[in-house]
Amino acid sequence: MKPPNELPSHAAEAIPDSDPAQIRQFANLVLGRREGCIELRVIGNSRSSDFWLRKTLSGFYDDIDQLVTDSLANHGLRSVYFGLNPRKPELLHAKPANRLTEGEAGKDSDTLARCLLGFDLDTRTPIKGIASSAQELKAAEAAFTSTVGDLESKGVEPLRGYSGNGRHGMVILKPYALDALHDDKKTGSFGLLFRYFSRKYSDLHAEVDVGVFNPSRVWKAYGTCAIKGANTIERPWRTATFAIPDTLPDP
Repeated sequence: MKPPNELPSHAAEAIPDSDPAQIRQFANLVLGRREGCIELRVIGNSRSSDFWLRKTLSGFYDDIDQLVTDSLANHGLRSVYFGLNPRKPELLHAKPANRLTEGEAGKDSDTLARCLLGFDLDTRTPIKGIASSAQELKAAEAAFTSTVGDLESKGVEPLRGYSGNGRHGMVILKPYALDALHDDKKTGSFGLLFRYFSRKYSDLHAEVDVGVFNPSRVWKAYGTCAIKGANTIERPWRTATFAIPDTLPDP
C-alpha cells in the first residue's frame, strides 16, 4: 500500500514550461529573410471539455512577435505547429493576417519554396495516441543515431530536435521552387529517400515516418508542449526543443 502522501503512479503531471526563445528561433529559421510568411496551425484537443479548444485553427504570419504570442497562448491547450517551409506572401491577403481563424489551411501549392526537409522518428508505444515513456524514448535513440549517421556519411549535417515524443532531424536546403522530380508523392526523390530510411532504420523501438516530406508539412513548434494522450507521470507531456549551432550548416 502506498504511503498516504505519495501520489498514485498515474497522477497528472504539471504542464511543462514553454520556451519563447525556441519559438522565435524556429520561426526565424523557417522564414529567414524571405518575403513569404509562416503558417501557424493549432490542432484541436479532442480531450478538452472546452468546445473552442477542440477546434483546429490556422493563420498566416509575417509578424514574428504576434506569432510567438499566439503560439504561447495555445501552449498546453492545443498542439502548436509551424509550416516547415515558408508560404506565399499572397496568403496574407486570403484571410486575416497574423491571426488564428477557422477555415482552409495551407496546401502544397501555397508553398513559396522548399527550404527545410524534416525527418521524424516516431517512438513506438503499446497503443496509439499516448505519450512516450522515458524508457521508450531511450530505446528509440539507436534508430535516430543511425539515420543521422547515414546523412552525415553523405556530407549532410542535419539540425537535431526533439518533438516531445520522438526525435527530429532537419536538413537545410538551397531554396527551390517545387518540381515533380523531387516532390511527386509516389516517384519524387524525397519520397524515395524517406522510404529508404524507413526500410533501413525503423526497428522495434522507432519508426521513420515516410509521410512528412510534402512541401506544406506542418512541424511541431519547438518551445511548445506536445499534447498526446493523458498527461501522466509515466507518460508526461513534454516541451519540444531543438539545437541551433552557432553557425548553421551549409545548405
